[in-house]
Amino acid sequence: MTKSKSVFDPFFQKFSKDSIYQKQHISFPLPYYEWDIENKLSEEIINRNQWKFINFSKDKYMSSREIDAYTQVSVQKKDTLIYIRNGIDNGIRIEYFFTQKDKMWYLVKIIDKSM
Repeated sequence: MTKSKSVFDPFFQKFSKDSIYQKQHISFPLPYYEWDIENKLSEEIINRNQWKFINFSKDKYMSSREIDAYTQVSVQKKDTLIYIRNGIDNGIRIEYFFTQKDKMWYLVKIIDKSM
């Protein structure tokens, strides 16, 4: 486990469960990218007042659900940690990009590659 990852884990636990803390640790306006009908990446900007809390807490049934089953994985790339939700036989793939600023983690971008 890298040093960044070990510092990220306690942050992510709180970010996952606390809606106020979550909103405080998002870099707004937040770029949100998704694949459109023409298979092109389109960008949308999410402002603070548009943000809806996302519960990232681990769900023991996440990989065995009949609908919307997924796995969670995180990947460290230089100064960025990418948290990925991969769907199981359902086309879901959403990547959440976190970076550190002044020793605090912030969600800075979302890429929805779901098909």
